[in-house]
Amino acid sequence: MTAGKNVVTLFKARGWTSIISSNLVSRALTMVAVFIGLATGLLITMVWNIFELGDSEEQVVTAFS
Repeated sequence: MTAGKNVVTLFKARGWTSIISSNLVSRALTMVAVFIGLATGLLITMVWNIFELGDSEEQVVTAFS
């Protein structure tokens, strides 16, 4: 605990708190975006399997035309 407090005090003294805060925010937003992408992919895969959508070329061409 003491070491952590000393580090925070050092960062405040040197003015690095804004740099660290912005870095943490960007990492958190990136993790949220990755999680949403993975959840969406998983949901689509589950729906695909539940409705037994085949992988025939006709269905793929119809979906993307």
